Amino acid sequence: HAKGATVQLLECKANQCRMQVTFDNKEADRDVIRKVFMRATDMDLGGTVVERKQDKDGKIQAVIYLRPSRSSPDR
Repeated sequence: HAKGATVQLLECKANQCRMQVTFDNKEADRDVIRKVFMRATDMDLGGTVVERKQDKDGKIQAVIYLRPSRSSPDR
């Protein structure tokens, strides 16, 4: 649980993981995504896609798709 974010679901299949995350607000969304995905040098990701929608209460519902790099040793 990162500050301002709650992971609702995490499921992984052979070549992709999907996370459903609720962010308290736009600032939490931006900060967590930047800290976790933009600055993480030890994550060997081939791609990340984020789909967002904002609730009436200001919370952000996000679905994050993660793919490993093709050069990953597990691939």
